[in-house]
Amino acid sequence: MDLKALRYFVEVVRQKNFTRAAEILHVTQPTLSKMIRQLEDELQSELLVRGSRGVWPTDIGKIVHERGCSILEQVRSTRDEIAELKGLTRGALKVGLTPMVSSALFTGVLRTFRERYPHIALTVVECGSKRMAQALLNGEIELGMIVEPVDAGLFDSRHVFGGEAAVAVSPHSRWAGRESIALAELKDESLLLPTDDFMLPDMIRSRCREVGFTPKEVGHSSQWDLFQTMVETGMGVAILQREVFRLFDPAKVVPVRLTAPSIQVNMSLAWRRGGYPSFAARAWTDVSAEALSRPDF
Repeated sequence: MDLKALRYFVEVVRQKNFTRAAEILHVTQPTLSKMIRQLEDELQSELLVRGSRGVWPTDIGKIVHERGCSILEQVRSTRDEIAELKGLTRGALKVGLTPMVSSALFTGVLRTFRERYPHIALTVVECGSKRMAQALLNGEIELGMIVEPVDAGLFDSRHVFGGEAAVAVSPHSRWAGRESIALAELKDESLLLPTDDFMLPDMIRSRCREVGFTPKEVGHSSQWDLFQTMVETGMGVAILQREVFRLFDPAKVVPVRLTAPSIQVNMSLAWRRGGYPSFAARAWTDVSAEALSRPDF
């Protein structure tokens, strides 16, 4: 059923007059009459009774008018909702962030997103990169932070930041004055690593095997403040993404560059491949990429 013909018919019934309806619709009366005839032909029913005092709907016309008003209202409402979503004046978004990185980097992103899009209901789910992939596939979140390389068969993605992992040491340790530490030098060192729901521990273990040793793991955490306490009290040294160090008190924890080999950690915002990112999701991705690419980052 042609929506334009339906709109014309509803207006004729409302005005009870072809001439007034044509004026309101900004069409000629012959065009209006032709559209009504086409609607009647499509429905194989007479919809209007024409008389000297105007026009009235037939019994079938009354049904078409009632349903037509409802259909046109739904179309209008749908268009309004789409316009609101495009303008980001409404909507909802679930984003997955890894705990330490979210604390280190995304406070500003969250603030900027809220300032620009105050009517978007934002939910942040914190989990490690391994759990993040499953949450995306299950539809628990729409966007999630994943360590690269991203499985292109499962996800579309956009790179947002990257950097080398570094060694977190106590200012009072023997490592504190060093510009860099070769990974092999940590062979006998007590190591503190993120928990195994992150990708970084697997990367560290793989690099350690490459240089000939198995890391001596004495502690694991997903919380930056616990890492600070463990390093400060001499429990061991931690290998962490460099971005996390901006959370540490420099009087308690200092970074030392890791070399031979270095460990590069690149992060992307990912979503299910072939999915249609919502306008809110696109806005979050744009704000993240913008904020994290600034020179002061």
